[in-house]
Amino acid sequence: MPAPWGGLGVNVFLIPGERLTLVDTGPATPEALDALSSALAAEGHRLSDLQQIVVTHAHAGHCGLAGALADGADARVLVHVAGADALADPIEAGRARSARARVAAVRAGAPDEAITALVEALAARAAVVAPVASGRLARLADGTRVRAGGVDWAVLHTPGHSPDHVCLLHAASGAFIAGDLFSRELPTATMLEMLRPQPGGTPARPLALLLASWRRVGRLRLSIAWTGHGEPVRAHRLLIARRLAGLRGRLVGARAALASGASTAWEVAGSLDLQRDGASLAASLAETFALCEWLRDRGQASGGRSGEVMRYQAIAGGRRGP
Repeated sequence: MPAPWGGLGVNVFLIPGERLTLVDTGPATPEALDALSSALAAEGHRLSDLQQIVVTHAHAGHCGLAGALADGADARVLVHVAGADALADPIEAGRARSARARVAAVRAGAPDEAITALVEALAARAAVVAPVASGRLARLADGTRVRAGGVDWAVLHTPGHSPDHVCLLHAASGAFIAGDLFSRELPTATMLEMLRPQPGGTPARPLALLLASWRRVGRLRLSIAWTGHGEPVRAHRLLIARRLAGLRGRLVGARAALASGASTAWEVAGSLDLQRDGASLAASLAETFALCEWLRDRGQASGGRSGEVMRYQAIAGGRRGP
C-alpha cells in the first residue's frame, strides 16, 4: 500500500478461503484504499467480502484503514490487547504519542525546531488512522489461535518495535507473517512507546524485549517470512544474525560517542548518523535512549538528569553484549 510519507510503502496480506482475512491494511488515505480495492478485485474479491482483519501493530501504516474496512464489510478487527485502545481512539492515542515524543525529545537535548518538526510529523501520521468501533475489536494474546484461510495461525506476541506487536505462524507450512519484527531492507527500530515503564512500574527494557523476540523467532523453522515492508525473507535466521551484529555495532558506536564527549541522546544519534528530522527523529531517539540504557544497565555508562535533559557518560569495563 502507498504511504503518504514515502519509502517502501506497507505490505498487506490476504489469506483467502474460509474466513477471508486481511493482515494489516495500509493508512487511511484515498490512495491506499484505491490500491487495496484494486488488489482485492484482482483476486476476485470486494472490500465488503472481508470477514476479519488482523493488525500486527497499531501504527498508522499498518492499521489506518481497519476501522473503515470493518464497518464496510461487517468484519471484526483482531489486535493485541496492548494496541486495542489505540485503534478505538486513534486521536487520543496520537495526542499521547506526540506528548511522549515531546518529553523524550526535550530529555534528549534536541533543539526546539527539531522538537516542533517531530510533533507535527507525528500529528500528520495520526490523521491517517480511522477509529475501530469497540464492538468490532477482538483482543489477541500470545498463543491465541486465529482461524484464517481454513487453517489455524498461532499468534506470537513479539514486542520490541512496539509493545503490541504480533506475528502469525502457520506451523505446518512454516509460513510466517512478520510485521515489522524484521525486514530485508530496513533495520528494526524500537519506537518511543517502548520506553514507557512496564506494568507495575518495571523500567522499560526495549532492546531486551526486541532481542528476546528475535531469538524466539530465530528458533522457529520457517519456510518464508512475509514482512511489513519490502521483499519476503527466506533465510530468517541469517537475517536475524545480521541484525544482532548490527545492534552490537551500534552499541559499540554509542559507547564510543559517549567516550568522545557526547552526553545526550541527540548527540549520540548524530554520532551514529541516525536521521534527526521529522518523524524519523522519534525512532532515532528511541533507539539512542535504548542503547544508552542498555549500556547503563551493564555498567558501561552512567546516566542522570541535568535539569530536563538526560545526560550519559561512558564508564570503563562493564558487561558486554548482546
